[in-house]
Amino acid sequence: MGRPQYKVEGVRKRLLCFGVFYFERRNLVKVFVETGINRRGLWLSQEELKMLAVLADMRMMSSKQLYQFLYPKKHYTYNGFLNRLKKYEKCKIILSYDLTIGQAGFRYRYHRISQRGIDLLKEHDYLPNNWEPKPFRKYVSRKWLDHALATREATTILLSKLWEHHRLFQIEDTLLNEGETYLGEGEERLIPDFIIKLEDRNVYIELDTGSEHFPTIVNKVRKYDKFSIKTKKKRHTLYFVILDASFQSIIQYAGDRQRRIANMKQAILQEWSPHNSNLDIVVLSLTRLYKQGYQFIKDNYASEKDIYRRQIDFLSQLLNMKHTDGRFLQSQHLPSPLSEKFSLADLCFERTKELEKKERWWVVQMREGDMNSLGRALELHEWIQRYGVQELDYVVLVYQRKEEMENDVVGGTYPQLLSASIEEWLQNIALEEPLMLYESTSPFKWEEKEYEI
Repeated sequence: MGRPQYKVEGVRKRLLCFGVFYFERRNLVKVFVETGINRRGLWLSQEELKMLAVLADMRMMSSKQLYQFLYPKKHYTYNGFLNRLKKYEKCKIILSYDLTIGQAGFRYRYHRISQRGIDLLKEHDYLPNNWEPKPFRKYVSRKWLDHALATREATTILLSKLWEHHRLFQIEDTLLNEGETYLGEGEERLIPDFIIKLEDRNVYIELDTGSEHFPTIVNKVRKYDKFSIKTKKKRHTLYFVILDASFQSIIQYAGDRQRRIANMKQAILQEWSPHNSNLDIVVLSLTRLYKQGYQFIKDNYASEKDIYRRQIDFLSQLLNMKHTDGRFLQSQHLPSPLSEKFSLADLCFERTKELEKKERWWVVQMREGDMNSLGRALELHEWIQRYGVQELDYVVLVYQRKEEMENDVVGGTYPQLLSASIEEWLQNIALEEPLMLYESTSPFKWEEKEYEI
């Protein structure tokens, strides 16, 4: 997967082919593209050729999206990169178009690879010889252009991180393939907005503009889940990216879309359970995708499980450090109704409260937008309300950072559900303060609860 790095044999080479000169200098391949009889052209580095190969695969990208794939960025500021793109246009390597967004007057400049650019990339092994561009018949309307650029905005956030960390990937643009790429068969067929293929998992991106009804979204989740169970050789990660005000589009969105996120989470969890599922679901706004999106595909699945176990061990040490009189329970220590759901929690911690009352904390590690962990926690909460002891059994969602906790929404108010962050707990311990907890006072935010564990 990924594009092979082009290497020129020999110390120096100079050839003339289709108006292109290239030679190797200091282990960098540079290409000179002629623009006229005076040979006033453009040098292209190896990094720029890689970036143009991404543009070819993505079919169309805005200037800012394209800039994310240029490394190292220290060679160009963004304004310098825009001037560079003008030279690409002059040399007819790319084609550029303008898209004006409504009365706001916001203008996108988006780009496509030209035939000359395709020939250049094929010549230097950055594209296979049988690669052919897909037609743009579908993108004759401004609505489709708007949706395509928004989808690429979400995709670029993830791909640029993979690119930066040298992770191999393949991409499939299902929108521009006009339905040629799909998952499943017959009535179970799915067409994601975008597919990213990694070594250990497939990543699907569904862009939510707010126009799709929740029953339709739930039906999509059911189909993705069914498809993931049939293809267990890889893990499957589904991103629902909610478009917000951070992206200028035809529809002007206000706020952080927390209400939409909360309602979507509620709708999905009413019909879907993470039990025995090979599917990970992430629900984030576009703004929060910049901050948190890459965390879900940062490591391969085997390494991710090891990191998860280490985090649980650290959390255990943290609780032991604060409460030496507490103990960690196993399923055999619990009454029969509760022991059946013991596996839903990462930890079950018990301590003695006043009047010799035993207090249990069912700890679930949580990340912002993580539907699998939230599904486990809410199922455990329902079970505790049914069979637990009121005011003595709590489900505690533990985030790594306080920022994640503050921006996450659970989609409802739950009396025995609390949240905390390891980042804040470490500060509390350093200052010899009580460990801080938060409760869900509304479906959209956590509020501080004065309680010491």
